[in-house]
Amino acid sequence: MMEQWIVPWFTDIMSLAYLSYYFIPVAFIAVLYLKGRMAELERSIFVLAFGYYISFIGYILFPAVGPRYAMTHLYSIPLEGSFITDFVRDTLNALEHNKRDVMPSGHTQMVLMVLFLPVAMRKFSFMSSSLLSVASSSLPST
Repeated sequence: MMEQWIVPWFTDIMSLAYLSYYFIPVAFIAVLYLKGRMAELERSIFVLAFGYYISFIGYILFPAVGPRYAMTHLYSIPLEGSFITDFVRDTLNALEHNKRDVMPSGHTQMVLMVLFLPVAMRKFSFMSSSLLSVASSSLPST
């Protein structure tokens, strides 16, 4: 059913979308800083840092192995991409030493927080709406 979508170019795009999680909060903070919105910047840094701590506590309380390790036997076709997918996978495997960190999903949490912060501060703007498309593509489907 989903196997029709498993093509190298799409796997590359989804790998880059997954990788964007690491840059979305940084881009959000950078934009606030460059626009001189110091009150929103301080609040956002606090909320995002707090979110990371909550996520790390969740990893300790609920250690779980992600589906790419625990459910490999259920996959009928490997996700093969180009050098882009290989680079993303190999880099993350080398940098992420703890493989028991899927519950709660830090990716989902942080992306949703970045999307929610402008709404909470009543500062929804073009930046927020443009981040929405990138951020929603980085949300894991599992």
